[in-house]
Amino acid sequence: MPKIALGTAQIGLNYGIHNKSGKPSEAEAFSILNTAYDNGIEVLDTAYAYGDSEERIGQYINSTKRNFKICTKLPHIPNQKNVSYYINESLKRLSKTKIDFYLLHNIIQVNNKKIIDDLFRFKKDGSIDKIGVSVYDVNDVEIVLEKGIFDCIQIPMNIFDRRLLKSGHLEKIKNQNLEIFIRSIYLQGLFFLELNKINEVLSVWDRYACPLQSYLKSLNDFSHEFNTSIQDLILGWFKYNEYGNYIIIGVETNAQLQNNLDSFNKEVDNEIINKFNQFVNTIEISDDSIIIDPRRW
Repeated sequence: MPKIALGTAQIGLNYGIHNKSGKPSEAEAFSILNTAYDNGIEVLDTAYAYGDSEERIGQYINSTKRNFKICTKLPHIPNQKNVSYYINESLKRLSKTKIDFYLLHNIIQVNNKKIIDDLFRFKKDGSIDKIGVSVYDVNDVEIVLEKGIFDCIQIPMNIFDRRLLKSGHLEKIKNQNLEIFIRSIYLQGLFFLELNKINEVLSVWDRYACPLQSYLKSLNDFSHEFNTSIQDLILGWFKYNEYGNYIIIGVETNAQLQNNLDSFNKEVDNEIINKFNQFVNTIEISDDSIIIDPRRW
């Protein structure tokens, strides 16, 4: 069964189309991290580019002496800065002597020999434990698998975006024994939008609103028919299918995290999950990048 990793983009900046409360206060951020620690969450997912997320995590670790494994990411590197600068900055911000999972945030970096050599130098001296890549599509995965040098990978996947499942690439990732982090399981909260608010939030999608509303209405109808929340259904889908090692869940409030933990720990009837699997397989928008790729919103 996968484990929950806490996504901390929301701790460092305003993030997500369903974000109603904005970036949390320091007190709320610490409350979120306390709840994560108390409930056995081992890994925090962050990035140098996530505002002051790394600093807040470091402040928490310093003040509480509570520790987490960290997954962070190398940003796009301007010419005047190098890998060493960003790794050392992340270590300093996080109050850590080692980064457990260090990912390339841009697939282009995979082909930069100097970047790769620097990463392995830091891995050799113990400053990094595992090296990986954050990817966006099937072509990115092909590049990572062809290189054959990485320990972990972060992929987007949800009930709308099943590209890596349908193409067989998820199985290929598993065959290379990479640790798998799955992000965007709620598609930035899209699955929880009120149907009549889609056009407001995503006004640029005019010609996509109708099919999207149709699928979201079907999702809501399924939830009501089986008296099971959308959140329970989605988390159950990931749990029982065992698609990855970690599913990343980002929250803006401590209450949201506790709600997700309660949902994750809930047992959903196997018959409902089987019917939900069948329902998910009828959703055919995995190749529609406007809908499934938040970078295009």
